[in-house]
Amino acid sequence: MHLWPVHTGQTFHIVERNDQDDKDITIIDTLALQQINTYIVLTKKRILIYQGKPFVPVLIYDRSDESLKQFGVNQKLYYNNPLQKVSAVNDNTDNLNLNENCIFYVQTADNCLLVYEIKTYKNWVNTFKIYGIEPRFDNEAITTKQEYISKILSAQPARSKSIFHLQIDKSIDSDIDDELLTVFDLKNNVKIIQNGYIIEKGKNLVQIMKEMFFIKSTFHTNRKSKKIIKNNLVDHSNDDSKNQEAEQLAEEMPIKSCDVSLKTVLKFDNEILDMKVFTKYTDSNVRQELIYLLYTNELCILTLNTDYTLSSKHIVSNTNNYQLSFNGKDMFIASFDENKENLLVINKIDKKNNVIYSKDLILDGLKDYKLIKITNFKERYLVLTFDKILIYYDTFLNTIYSKIKLLPTTGLLSELIRDKVVTVDSFDEELLTLLKQNGKFQIYTQWGNLQTEINISKFTNNQNFNYTSFSILDNLLIVSSDKGHIQLFDFYKQYKTSLTNFKSSSSYTLFNSKNNRINSFSNNHSFQYYLPTNSINNVISQLKYNGDGKFCLLYIANKNIVLLRENVDQKIEKYPEISNLPLLNDSKNYTSDHSVEMEVGSDADNEDGLNMLEYDGWLVFDNMDVSQIEWVDNRYAFLQINDLENSNNEPSIVCLDLKKLDSNEGYRLSIVHLLELRIWTYRITNEDEVLYWGCNTFANMVKFLKTDGDNKELLKLGEFNVLLRNKNGDVRLETIDVLINGEDDQVRSFVRNTIDLSKLPESSISYERNVKWIYHCYKGIILVYTGDDELHKITVNQQNVLTSDILYTKLEEIVEMYGNKITFVRGSDLISCDIDMLTGTGKFYGTINKREIIEPLLEQSLVTFPGEYPIMIDKNLVEFDSLKCNYSSNDDVVNGFKLTISKNMILDKIIGRLLKDTTNSVESISLKYSKSKYYQFCLERLLCENVVNKVYDEIYEKRVLEIIELFDSVCANSKLELYVNCIRKIDYDQVFKLLKLIGYSSIDLFITEILKIDNLRQKCTLLSKIIITKFNIDLKVDKNLLEIIIKLLLENANETNTLENVQNCYKIMHQLITFIDKFNDENETSSIDKTFIIDLIKTVKYDHVTISQ
Repeated sequence: MHLWPVHTGQTFHIVERNDQDDKDITIIDTLALQQINTYIVLTKKRILIYQGKPFVPVLIYDRSDESLKQFGVNQKLYYNNPLQKVSAVNDNTDNLNLNENCIFYVQTADNCLLVYEIKTYKNWVNTFKIYGIEPRFDNEAITTKQEYISKILSAQPARSKSIFHLQIDKSIDSDIDDELLTVFDLKNNVKIIQNGYIIEKGKNLVQIMKEMFFIKSTFHTNRKSKKIIKNNLVDHSNDDSKNQEAEQLAEEMPIKSCDVSLKTVLKFDNEILDMKVFTKYTDSNVRQELIYLLYTNELCILTLNTDYTLSSKHIVSNTNNYQLSFNGKDMFIASFDENKENLLVINKIDKKNNVIYSKDLILDGLKDYKLIKITNFKERYLVLTFDKILIYYDTFLNTIYSKIKLLPTTGLLSELIRDKVVTVDSFDEELLTLLKQNGKFQIYTQWGNLQTEINISKFTNNQNFNYTSFSILDNLLIVSSDKGHIQLFDFYKQYKTSLTNFKSSSSYTLFNSKNNRINSFSNNHSFQYYLPTNSINNVISQLKYNGDGKFCLLYIANKNIVLLRENVDQKIEKYPEISNLPLLNDSKNYTSDHSVEMEVGSDADNEDGLNMLEYDGWLVFDNMDVSQIEWVDNRYAFLQINDLENSNNEPSIVCLDLKKLDSNEGYRLSIVHLLELRIWTYRITNEDEVLYWGCNTFANMVKFLKTDGDNKELLKLGEFNVLLRNKNGDVRLETIDVLINGEDDQVRSFVRNTIDLSKLPESSISYERNVKWIYHCYKGIILVYTGDDELHKITVNQQNVLTSDILYTKLEEIVEMYGNKITFVRGSDLISCDIDMLTGTGKFYGTINKREIIEPLLEQSLVTFPGEYPIMIDKNLVEFDSLKCNYSSNDDVVNGFKLTISKNMILDKIIGRLLKDTTNSVESISLKYSKSKYYQFCLERLLCENVVNKVYDEIYEKRVLEIIELFDSVCANSKLELYVNCIRKIDYDQVFKLLKLIGYSSIDLFITEILKIDNLRQKCTLLSKIIITKFNIDLKVDKNLLEIIIKLLLENANETNTLENVQNCYKIMHQLITFIDKFNDENETSSIDKTFIIDLIKTVKYDHVTISQ
């Protein structure tokens, strides 16, 4: 997951307190309650409640002077996420009431806790369905976001065994009009003119109709796609009209009222350092609040009843406490020993046995660091964010797993003084977000790579303030300051599609939920378009392109709508020739061992005479419940749905054939239900739990011998993998091969193979932690990308014995899979290698350690490519693409962000690695990469790198020169051009080192070699590049050499047939004259008279072109 800002932002100012002495505008803390679309702002004396989307003020809770005097001013906000489960504390029940009011806590300066309850008529379900805000969760008990969404939507109107429960009292619901009517001053958006409720009620009819509109709005098909211009990722030329339309739709969204009430006040004698709150249900399903309070030398655990009376209190002693942390399962305390400067202690709380387990960690320079906050990435890793460094602590192995330095901010002195991290938070357990006092907002990937940095202070006229806090509600960043500013920034929602198709490049897609714009691009296609809908509350849970980008399937989760978009300008390429495809040695073992339901659709044309002028590429299918979408190549889509035809409502995975839509124009408008395209169904019974499923499309199809009586020879197009766990806890992998007929590309069979993974050692792979990818690449060899960011290889031998090896750890993200190669980010390294090398079935490059299968193409990317994080990579591994976040301005006033694509060369890294390994011949390397248009440039970089940094030994130097000589034998004089370019790029004091390396004792001998070139134009070009370097080294101008070059340029200009070449020659002469002028200014004692150059020019006559004086 990545976060990129949308084009513009907004700035507000909170309402001042009606007090002449204290306006109370300093914002201390903020809190986003995503499940009820609510944003809380805390000042010293007030609590301000805002609705998140659309962002409007709803309520101000002003504490009385008596309360402030008795309990102290506000200091910090805390919230209880009901989904969080602490091991052996509140994980004994699955009940969760979605209707219960939200509870938050305010810590005061006098060590009091004010317990507040928000009563609102927004709940988990209508926030999702009406406002289009997708759920956020920080709990691994819910393995995927789609599972979370499904459970919310399946909440029953009566208490059941489900973890989710929703029930609204009909008598109350029919009698309450909860829509708030608020009128603001047009010129001053913080001045409230009217604030109240609608007086006349109509049994909620208007409200019901409005909510129905937003839940199930009409999708239409009159949008037109728009191509991206140059390297700009987003074309904003049509945004004004779309944003105006979006603002009008946002105004129609219901604004719900709320009420805040103080339930109790808890007074403590000790200073509260930190606090965590959880929800607990008793055996009789009564809700309780579980509060962890951290003091300097003890941990206090309180249990509050439903009426907020104290139920129990428990004390756990521990010295030198500093901060609490929760990893989704267990509680931890970070402690510092004052007597030991470099000692950090991580304490794990075992509540079941009332024991604390401590782990001492020695960190050099710890006394110079300030711990800001402890967050977590899933259950395994705690991330300790200091002001200068990130520490990753492995809670399974109880050790420091990784250390990463934070990048310092660069800029003005006033910004550097305030370059202090204010607060930190994790986003969806995949990103780390930091806010600095000077307004720099940094987004780090989960293994510490800087994705982007934005300066939000640029969007304010007055920068004389400090930023204090931030919150993220859905994809809306809300930032506050000590002067009462609130700034809003929308972020794109990012989708990575077509990743597991080895035949095509992956797509990188950004969705702007504010105006329904989708920007998508890859190596094959780049375009933008708008959703065909008249509402902006759309939660796109699935967005997947087929292999060539012609078709795109989208699922709008909060409206149960599937959209099928066809790019009518693209054509699907036919499968490659099949005559020379290899036959698998073990294909005889791939026989069908399970009966599979199979449906083959008809390709008959539909003669309904529909007018295709009405078809604009969009098809809409409603009343669908889809959990996941995958593609196999260009034609076949796999969808996990709740099958409405099944009386038990058991989920199933269906395969759709889109060939009918592609070949039959009339059928496109006649299709009623998407399942009309179904050709195969995979049933999931109640006996099994699906842990993972996905598809892979092979780079090269292989022959497959199907032994079912007639010994048909089919082609294996791809595979469909399902990871299942039965009620006994046994895990099995079912791989289903997708077999096609080479004559018409039609699927003819699905062949199932099952492997019992419960035979693996227990600690090999933790399937509960969200498996990300499975590839059954060869019989008996399986690659598994786990939720712990590890890449495992599972091997099944002939005796059916299973073993597991960890190939890579800290595997942050797979960037590309193409042509049997996989490219991914591991830690801070970009790694690309063959699948055969990972599986051990291919030839390795030299003697390389097993875990480091291939030398990284990029080491410490944040240093080598500052601020460049790979989002896509060229299919030939020449360069990778990254996004750059710049600022757009009008009259020197920053008014928005601008995203552009940045290209970063990596081919030189690959060639350098291959040259370093002497088992690779220079000839084979040249043969493989010399056809690239960047090949010469890569050789230049390798030569310069060797001269400047001296990174390799003499053997490597010799091999670099050999491959340059080999390139010169193919392209005449290419090595001289390469040497000249290198000389111009390095410092003058390193020129002699380079000349010695390439076999010249002086620059004069090198120039003599250039003068021998027969091609006049090439000779002029190289001499004009090298002459200025020679003059700068000699600190004088060689008049004879200068005259030779001028004559050659004039001769070239006279012989050329194009005006462009003539102008180029005179441009070079003009540059030489400019250099002489500058040289004369700096060297008065040895000045050169340039008049001889002008005299030379006048002596030349031109037959075909006239050059003005």
